[in-house]
Amino acid sequence: MVNGACTCPSTSTFVNGACVCSGGQALVNNVCTCPSTSTLTGTGESAVCRCSGSLGFIDGVCSTCPAGSSVVDGMCTCSGGRSMVNGACTCPSTSTFVNGACVCSGGQALVSNVCTCPSTSTLTGTGESAVCRCSGSFGFIDGVCSTCPSGSSVVDGECACSGDREIVDGACACAGDQDFTNGKCVPKCFWTHNNVGYECFWTDPSKASLALNNDCEISSPSALDNYVADKRTNKYDEILGDPVISLTATNQDGSAGVTQKATWREYLLTPTTLENKVTFDTFGVFDLEMTATDYSGVATCSGCVAIVDKYPPTAETKCQTTEANTLSTAASYADGKLAEAITQESRFAAFYSDDNVKNNGGANDRCDDVTAEMQDFFASSASTLASVDNRCFDDDFVTQLLDKTSGGTNLLASATQSELDGLQCTRCCSKSLTLKEYYYDYKCGTDLADAEKKVATSDQCSFNYCLNMPSDALVDAGAVVTESVAEETTKVLGGLPTSVAPALNVIHRSITCTAVNKGCSYTPALGDLFTHKSSWGAAGLEEYDVKDYVFWRYAVDTENWHPWSDSAALTFTNTQTTVYVEAWTRCGRAYRDTFTVVLHPHSPHNACTAFRQMWAENSPTPLTNDNSHMCAYPGSDFVMMTFAYDSEADSIHDADTVKVKYTDVKCYVTLAEGGPGNLAKVTEAELPLTWPSTASGRIQISKQLALELVHDPTTAETTDVNVQCDFTFKYFGSEETDNEPCAYPFTIKDCDAPELETTSPAVCELGSPTGVPGPFEACSGNIFTTVNGASQLLTERKPVNDECCESSTALSCVSLTESASDSGVKRCEPSTHGPLPGQMMAMELRVDDEDVGETKLATSASPSAVELLAATALVAIVALFVVKQRVTAAERLARETDDVYVTLLD
Repeated sequence: MVNGACTCPSTSTFVNGACVCSGGQALVNNVCTCPSTSTLTGTGESAVCRCSGSLGFIDGVCSTCPAGSSVVDGMCTCSGGRSMVNGACTCPSTSTFVNGACVCSGGQALVSNVCTCPSTSTLTGTGESAVCRCSGSFGFIDGVCSTCPSGSSVVDGECACSGDREIVDGACACAGDQDFTNGKCVPKCFWTHNNVGYECFWTDPSKASLALNNDCEISSPSALDNYVADKRTNKYDEILGDPVISLTATNQDGSAGVTQKATWREYLLTPTTLENKVTFDTFGVFDLEMTATDYSGVATCSGCVAIVDKYPPTAETKCQTTEANTLSTAASYADGKLAEAITQESRFAAFYSDDNVKNNGGANDRCDDVTAEMQDFFASSASTLASVDNRCFDDDFVTQLLDKTSGGTNLLASATQSELDGLQCTRCCSKSLTLKEYYYDYKCGTDLADAEKKVATSDQCSFNYCLNMPSDALVDAGAVVTESVAEETTKVLGGLPTSVAPALNVIHRSITCTAVNKGCSYTPALGDLFTHKSSWGAAGLEEYDVKDYVFWRYAVDTENWHPWSDSAALTFTNTQTTVYVEAWTRCGRAYRDTFTVVLHPHSPHNACTAFRQMWAENSPTPLTNDNSHMCAYPGSDFVMMTFAYDSEADSIHDADTVKVKYTDVKCYVTLAEGGPGNLAKVTEAELPLTWPSTASGRIQISKQLALELVHDPTTAETTDVNVQCDFTFKYFGSEETDNEPCAYPFTIKDCDAPELETTSPAVCELGSPTGVPGPFEACSGNIFTTVNGASQLLTERKPVNDECCESSTALSCVSLTESASDSGVKRCEPSTHGPLPGQMMAMELRVDDEDVGETKLATSASPSAVELLAATALVAIVALFVVKQRVTAAERLARETDDVYVTLLD
């Protein structure tokens, strides 16, 4: 009792109403204790008592184990089913120890260490004579009460066969190679070759089956009989009944055998006839049996033949593929290689086609060694094809390529140059096929399941082809200069000093500056310069929009690329600039070309550089030595000048430049009293300039005019003159105009000294119209004078009409010697034979209408001068002092004297 509860001692448990110790211990004084000479080994529930040394427990006492026993788990344990009895190993009753085991007698078996009869049998007798007996008519077969098979009976409780036979698999059978014939076991007839079965190799693919003799070369045994074998006709020969010769071939796979028969006479005369009736249409091991019967008995002979497949699948036409290339040596679609790829792949398919592969007629088990893979467009590696029959190359090659591309996405927007350089459209196909089949190395005497499975290898063919689609074969792409730009180029080239033939890819443009480094530029839109187009390089692609697959870009001078945009502005400032144009597809670059833009500045132009030389004084009197002024025409109050201008004269046209075209000129003149600032007080007058119209637009002017010394309201010591012209020009190839204003200021004065003469000179008479030219005044031509207007001084063209005032001496409006032939300046001169003022020695200046810049000065003496020189009788110095004042008629009447003439005679 422990804590009020009944409890077993430590290391013991309560079993079947008692405390039981574990590990071989016994309860001693209520404590689990190992027997003497043993100790407790281990702890807890795994603790056991162990004898020391080689001793073991016998009935709980450590003892030396007897013969036939050994220590097992600490106990002396007997072998062979024996038990320890009185310290010795002993078999159960009715059994003896034989060959290391207890064997029961009388058909008993050891069950739970007790000799026991099989079920359905009982032990009959006692002691060593006791035997097990089956009930009824049953007998023992392999220790089991069974119904005895045919040909056997119960003998001493066992089923026993007659005729020296044994029960094998529940049936009576002769032992070994014997047959049970006529009530006894007799040796068998074995139909063999070299003491083994036959082998027949099927090597002819043309045969649907093999014949025993003709193909396998197997002859059947000879048939002997003392009666029916003497080449006689037997009674049942017509129906092939006994006596008869039979040959049977049975496949060991379990299928039904086939028997062929012949009469004794037929067999003895031509045994091959019967032999060749036995045929084989498949592979395997076949049991052969020949049976010969007569009227009373039968003789058999057994044989075996292994039909072995010795003809692998073979290509009648061997491999015809000839081309092989790799990804790095891919053939080009541009070279027409698609047709070749299709042909080569078709040859490969023809190699393994059923029509080309020959085999024998057996149950062939093909195991061709096949590889088929394709690295498709844009793939980084090859993939296995679902079937070797799947074609890599056909007429849809290009459409399959286009279907693989993502049309419409501009690859130039994100791809790097290295990525672009790596673009290609290549499809690689690799196929290989080796004709193979499994076959079994059948052998007679070997179970079918144990036949060695082998592989027969035959012909081989491979197809390796890579076809590349070059980008420039996929599409035809090109860019050209637009028609308008080409036309403008032709115009610019026509404006150069040296003829230059136009080039397709060179654009010529003019700029308004006279040098390319002076700030001018040419800025067209990209689409105004170039037009590009693309079309498919292959037929049958109408359903695909080529614009979705071709991407354009451009660069200027350096290859800094930009996606194409017609509206992109390009600015050209250098003499020559290169424009690069490229077209790309996902197969790579389809097009590249370069264009050159050449800028041509204008040649230098400045009409003012020669402006002074355009004004020529028409007078026999030279300028003063200091060039400070021009002198009035001798004897007159005006300076006669000619303005000569040729728009094409002295123009500069440098190489690779164009020229401006002068289209208009307007000139103005101002006359004022000499002195600073006086010209600004006078309003200018425009010169009446005209010129003939020409196809070239050339301006040629020669205009003669007279500039009167100022005299309104008074005369002056000098007269300041300013001539100014505005030259209008157009830039080459443009309607844009600009002006070049040029001015030439100079001074004119009366350089003639006063004269005194004894004769009365010609003077205007009283009452002559005011403003009508008087003696030696300009009376016709382009005459400019300054008048005192209502509010300011005005330079204006003087109205004249070849009239002179009424004079005591008749005046005539006469052309000056230097005047132009038709529209030159004229002055009023008296009709006299004497010398005119200032013409004692006259300088005749002839002005060519075509080139007023060229003058010819000739010297001639007047007749009066010659007469005076010849006579030498009179030397007179005449001075004429003339004071002329233009006044109105009323003023003239009011004056005491209109004109005063003083004649001084020496």
